[in-house]
Amino acid sequence: MLPTGTSREVTITHFQIRARPPAVGQDAGALVTSAARLRWRAPELALLIADQAALSAARHGAEGVRLRAEVLAVFACNQLGRGAAAGGRALRALHDAQRAGEETTERLIRVELAACAADAL
Repeated sequence: MLPTGTSREVTITHFQIRARPPAVGQDAGALVTSAARLRWRAPELALLIADQAALSAARHGAEGVRLRAEVLAVFACNQLGRGAAAGGRALRALHDAQRAGEETTERLIRVELAACAADAL
C-alpha cells in the first residue's frame, strides 16, 4: 500500500535512490565544495559540512577528499576563534597529508596550523 499522496513512480524512485550506495567521490566532494563556498560567510556551517565530508570520505577510503575536508574544518575553527582547540586536528591532518603525498593540501594545512598557533598565544 502506498502512502497517501504518493504515486508508484515516486515510491520506486525513492527506493532506488536509497538502495543504491552513494558514490563517495561525488557525495563527499560535493560536501567539500559546499563547505568551501560557505567558509567566509558562514564558517559554523562550513565546519559542520566539512566534518560530515571528512567522515564520509574516511568511511570510503577517499583520503584526498578527507584531507581537503580537514583543511576546511580547521579553517572554519580558526574563523570562529577556536584555532587553539583545532591545533591537534591540524597536526594530525598535516601528518596524514605528508604520508599521502598531498603537497598542496599539506601547504594549506601548514597555513591553518600557523593560524592555530597564533590563536593559542
